[in-house]
Formats: sequence, C-alpha cells, structure tokens
Amino acid sequence: MPRDLTIPGQRHPEKAHRPETARQPKPEWIRVKTSTSAGYRATRARVILPMVKGMRK
Repeated sequence: MPRDLTIPGQRHPEKAHRPETARQPKPEWIRVKTSTSAGYRATRARVILPMVKGMRK
C-alpha cells in the first residue's frame, strides 16, 4: 500500500519534522525540446544506433 506523504509519520525520518513545502515552478528559461530535425536523425542513425546494436550482441 502506498504511503500518504502528507502524514508526518509516513514521511522519510529526516523530513518528517520539516513543514510541507509547495513545489516550486520551473523558471521560464528552462525548456526541453526533442531533436526532430533531419540532421539529428541522420547523425543518430550513423553514430548512436550502430553503438546500441553493438551492445546487444
């Protein structure tokens, strides 16, 4: 059964005595973009995929 972390007794012992803090939003300048360009796919096909295939042997 999962623990209810809002109950102090069920939190990690080092954190149980601390007050609950709200989760901070990420700054606007942090962004994650996936590489979807044709150049990235070509490089990945030449470099990364052969390495992965070699590891599976």
